[in-house]
Amino acid sequence: MSDGMWQNIEDIKPGDQCYLGGKVLSTQNVANVPVLAYYKDILMSAEKSVFVDGLFIKVKDLPDSELYENSLDINIVGIINENHILVTETHIGTDISYSQMEVNEINSNKQFLNLLDQQSKVLYKGDR
Repeated sequence: MSDGMWQNIEDIKPGDQCYLGGKVLSTQNVANVPVLAYYKDILMSAEKSVFVDGLFIKVKDLPDSELYENSLDINIVGIINENHILVTETHIGTDISYSQMEVNEINSNKQFLNLLDQQSKVLYKGDR
């Protein structure tokens, strides 16, 4: 959160302020996500993009993610915030509203990527 404290995603509400992400615009339970992935011990959509080695990459394309078909109809919690960035205890990712076109656009913004790279080194002690 913007105050430096961690909060479970299911406890975040519209109006809350997220670190780097800004004001939370909405939260939602996302049903029927066809393919899920565990990445750094967090369950998420395999289509979500995370910041790795200076770029946003879809979780499904990362070698250290574990994919599986969502046969249990598990819902995931998603947020949308004003900067479309979600910082967790293990990674920086995009919020659930980002399309692949927008991810490609953000990956072309070297100044923004450098800022995120510096932030990730501070947040994760350079362990990226």
